[in-house]
Amino acid sequence: TKQTYTFGICPASITITPDNLPNAIHNTSYNQTLSQTGLIGNNVVWSVIGGIIPIGFSLDSSTGVISGVCNMTGIYTFTVKVAQATCFQTKTYTISVLCPTGMITPPSLPEANLWLPYNQVLSQTGLIGTSTWSIRWSIAYPSELPKGLSLDENTGIISGTPDSIQVSNFRIWVTKGPCGFYKDYTISVVPRGALIDISNNETMNFGDVLFMQSSIKTLTIKNIGSEVMNVFGFSFPSPAFTAQPNTFSLAPNESKNISIIFTPTNVESFEGNIII
Repeated sequence: TKQTYTFGICPASITITPDNLPNAIHNTSYNQTLSQTGLIGNNVVWSVIGGIIPIGFSLDSSTGVISGVCNMTGIYTFTVKVAQATCFQTKTYTISVLCPTGMITPPSLPEANLWLPYNQVLSQTGLIGTSTWSIRWSIAYPSELPKGLSLDENTGIISGTPDSIQVSNFRIWVTKGPCGFYKDYTISVVPRGALIDISNNETMNFGDVLFMQSSIKTLTIKNIGSEVMNVFGFSFPSPAFTAQPNTFSLAPNESKNISIIFTPTNVESFEGNIII
């Protein structure tokens, strides 16, 4: 009697490469090929036999290609197996799915003019919106924009009409799902044109003044705007008041002392507003 036997002899060494796999970026296509040496022929099968491969990734059983898009950051450790009949080798890999690095532009924001519309668009590179995760813009608490301005969370547009002179420092975040980055900005709200500051002389009290006698008070006027201010005269509640000088110009941040002269021609009380 004759009996025929078939013996499968495995290679002395089966090696899976590469030694390590590169990290993946959140919501970005990934493609890496596993290779092996030792097994010969086309009937080589790849598989994941343990651990967790990044969500959204798959291992092609024929080619050994790991590919896909992962929307969950984290560290994933898994074991792959390459086999041919009864011969096989395994290897454990770790892939970290990381948030992308990015940046927000522009580098700085321009000044805003008091009582004038303001509109600036923020842009970012690094985050890509999907049907699962949309891109959102926000301001980090407790920082805030100048009063009168707001940030559109969908478009990254800062707009509005500032209603007070101020300097505002704030932090802008742009996020997509678990990922995001920030940038610090400053917006200064400044006066436009010529603005008068008489805060130190809001009221003027001449007291009791003798008939046909003069009393003089000093009114300090300052141009706190960004353009030259031309004063063409003063309007008083009575002809008993005059100003010296009556016409003049002030450059930005320039101040001038004006003499307000009160010479009553009637015995009565005088009260009213000075219009410049």
